Amino acid sequence: DWVKVSTATGYSHAECLLLKNAIISIREALEKGESILIHCSAGKHRTGVLAYCVLRKGGMTHEESLHIISQMRPETAAELEGK
Repeated sequence: DWVKVSTATGYSHAECLLLKNAIISIREALEKGESILIHCSAGKHRTGVLAYCVLRKGGMTHEESLHIISQMRPETAAELEGK
């Protein structure tokens, strides 16, 4: 699925709904053992926000989520920690 989000902050109501639905779909796919790919232009803000939300929805703590993201992409974790 493709979720069009214009910026990393200040989501519209419609964008929030798209993100929430994407998070649910991603969690369902992961629970089935499927692989997912999250990508955006820079891979710092929108990618990080979505990855963080998916991890939290899966039951991980704030700290665990940031740790996992920092292992995969330190630049993204630094952006999330700065928010």
